[in-house]
Amino acid sequence: MTQNIAPQDARQGRKSRRVVKVLVAALALTAVAWVVLEYVWS
Repeated sequence: MTQNIAPQDARQGRKSRRVVKVLVAALALTAVAWVVLEYVWS
């Protein structure tokens, strides 16, 4: 038998933009590292 759970109770975590900020920061650091390595190795 299937148990129905309210959408609010089924949510895994808080609604937050922290994950997006971390992903954007990681992408920016990757871009900076790429530019530095291109400058050093060229």
